[in-house]
Amino acid sequence: MGAVVGVEPRRRRATIPRAVTAFAVGLLALQSVGCATDRPEAAGSVPEPFAPELTGTAAVPYSIAESVALVDPETACTVDTYYVKIVCAERSGGLVAKFGSEGEGPGEISAPGSLVRGIDGTLGFVDGNTFHVVTRLGVTVRETELPVSMIFQPISPFGATVTGTYPSSFAMASFGLTLAAVEIDLETGEILREWRPASVPLVDECGAPAFGFPVDGERPDSSWVFLGCDGYLAFTHGSGQTKVMKAPTYVGETPSERDVTSHREGLEAFRRRMEQMMGRPSSAVDVDAFMEEYTGQAKRYYLQRGQETLDTQGRLWISTSRDRDKQSFLDVYQGEEFYGTVMVRDRMIDFDVVGSTLAVLVERGIGPGDPDGVADRAIDWYDISGLGEGGA
Repeated sequence: MGAVVGVEPRRRRATIPRAVTAFAVGLLALQSVGCATDRPEAAGSVPEPFAPELTGTAAVPYSIAESVALVDPETACTVDTYYVKIVCAERSGGLVAKFGSEGEGPGEISAPGSLVRGIDGTLGFVDGNTFHVVTRLGVTVRETELPVSMIFQPISPFGATVTGTYPSSFAMASFGLTLAAVEIDLETGEILREWRPASVPLVDECGAPAFGFPVDGERPDSSWVFLGCDGYLAFTHGSGQTKVMKAPTYVGETPSERDVTSHREGLEAFRRRMEQMMGRPSSAVDVDAFMEEYTGQAKRYYLQRGQETLDTQGRLWISTSRDRDKQSFLDVYQGEEFYGTVMVRDRMIDFDVVGSTLAVLVERGIGPGDPDGVADRAIDWYDISGLGEGGA
């Protein structure tokens, strides 16, 4: 779910998690724009994680894609990269539909990006410069050519319009990246409005943050949240005033063996993709050098760009990189205040929230039932109605 596709600070360039988005991420280092900023807050006492009730699970195909969306509380969809399909499953474990025809013609898909739910029970996704709207059974409702770059990232459920973020221009004077949010009419493909953050904050010793996304899109001067290194967050308002805080749960873990393996696989996939695009071997992605830097530093706080989302109560959810061997954690914020942590089982890949329902795309641990050495994937459903009760 939605956030702006941003650019990693130069010192964090090795932490590129996705083969697809890494092409955009590696282009430039985002530098300071400057703003009035409060000092980071010290972390106080952190409540125990909230462990919601598991209410269902469904097996899904292994995939390079890292996206899940709830079409409704009972149905969640993800992407099967290898067969270029969208897979929708239900809480009871059954398969609702598996659809998609590879290609670039009407109704066909080639490399579907992040999934996003429609407010009327539909599913949306970006494929190249086209925003596709389909039913949970795969029936095409609409295809809209986007007037912005192919790294447009939807950030909220859509209806007649879709709102998202994209890198609007490269500001070479400051060697940075200008971020923008847009609302697009899905009938005409026209941009109805466009806005940018009032400023991009410094985050202490981290310099400029990795990326930011709007959390109040009703006005052109809406608030944005920026995520930086070492667990720092910055909440920036239209006035330019910014509150910087360090995530209370950030512990600066070093990558586990499973993290290292996954990261190398992602980098190698990205290198292959670049070579396919150029039609020749390339040394632009030195996997060994990137891995040396990755293994020598603490993991970042957030798990993936584009997975942060607001629930129906206006709470900000951030998937974190904490642990992820046998359990995973999502941090929740209410406004500028830390609200609590939700703990789920297994290795979280992505998540979505609808009302009191949390769906988590996970990768199971490799066990005796996996002779091929490939971990199984699944979508787990949780009841989060008790979040906020009992100190969580």
